[in-house]
Amino acid sequence: MKVEEKDAFALCCAPKWQAELALESVINRARMAWHRIPQEVRNVVISKGAPEDGTTSAMRPLPTGARMYPETDVPTFELTESYWKEISKRLPLSQSERIDRLNSFQISSDQQKQLVSRQLDDEFFAGVSGNLDTDLKKLPAKAWASMLLETSRIQIAEGVGIDINQVSIKMLAALLLVRESGGVTRDGLVDLGINMILEGGTNLDGEVTNFIEQSMKKAEILGLKPSDLGSIEEVIDRILEERADFVAERGMGAMGPLMGVVIKELGGGADGKIISKLLSERLRGS
Repeated sequence: MKVEEKDAFALCCAPKWQAELALESVINRARMAWHRIPQEVRNVVISKGAPEDGTTSAMRPLPTGARMYPETDVPTFELTESYWKEISKRLPLSQSERIDRLNSFQISSDQQKQLVSRQLDDEFFAGVSGNLDTDLKKLPAKAWASMLLETSRIQIAEGVGIDINQVSIKMLAALLLVRESGGVTRDGLVDLGINMILEGGTNLDGEVTNFIEQSMKKAEILGLKPSDLGSIEEVIDRILEERADFVAERGMGAMGPLMGVVIKELGGGADGKIISKLLSERLRGS
């Protein structure tokens, strides 16, 4: 090869495709070193226990701020017991502690785990403690947990075409209170939320109580306010009488088809849960 004192060469024994990749890296390294030796940890070549001529070889790149082991060049810091206690007081709750603080509320263990895993336990705790807003009273634990975990918030956001985070937790709580006070059906809550956002935007202007009041009025205008029990019973009884032959033939099998007929008759004010209960009672008694 006619290698002279100031020459160098790289010898690579490997399959062709590997050798080409390796030698490409050698060339890039040589070109880089021509201008400046890159910042790296280098090893002094030792011959018989002492540096021969100061020759070094690359070991690894210098570590960055993302290094996973202690920086040996930084002086040690003494952590006093008093300072550690001060830090400990401000540590966030552990996952087990977050679940434990939910134990005092009447919600299932599955709901507890879901709230914690979805990072919604703080919102739940604020709601049931009455700390979401000065104008909001304490929310019923079971209903609030269900509201946070179900898809109502997603459906409202998709219905308006906005990001889910724009449907505020405070607005969700206000809609829950409207539903719990009988101002809107369970199935109509999403439609009410969509309409309230389209007309008033995503922010609750003014007091929350004003939003709740306006929501109650809007639900009535849209036909989303639950029908009174007497009206529901009247419709169910009439439909059962009109379809007596169908009921006699199908028995409890008539439940599904009749549910659809009753809900269609009552419109948006129909509460599916109440209808199902009343219809089931009448079919079992017939």
